[in-house]
Amino acid sequence: MGLKIIDQTKGIWKKTPYSTLLYLLLVVILACLISSYLLGAVFCKLVFGISFFSSSQQVFDPSNQNLIEAMKAMQLFNAIGTFVLPPFLFLHLRGLPAFQSLKLNVQLSRWSILKLFFII
Repeated sequence: MGLKIIDQTKGIWKKTPYSTLLYLLLVVILACLISSYLLGAVFCKLVFGISFFSSSQQVFDPSNQNLIEAMKAMQLFNAIGTFVLPPFLFLHLRGLPAFQSLKLNVQLSRWSILKLFFII
């Protein structure tokens, strides 16, 4: 059933004007950010026992190793939900091939990797 919904939503924004697409992109980013925060908070509550929904002293204790690990997990969830999911979801809703549009299928040459190394 889930894959049927994914197939039905492909390309629903194909003929949407660019001015509207900008607002829709912001909505997608915000929705992914909120959902990744909620998912990360539930994950941290279940795995680490730390609740990000309350303002207890446990959340503000930097010497707590569980807190540090939970914050790393929250950062991972938020980074994926803000920077990875929205482009793929937006391109799916536009009906465009994600890997080709984001140029993820291009092979890097050794010279490009070397230049990237020096830039970093």
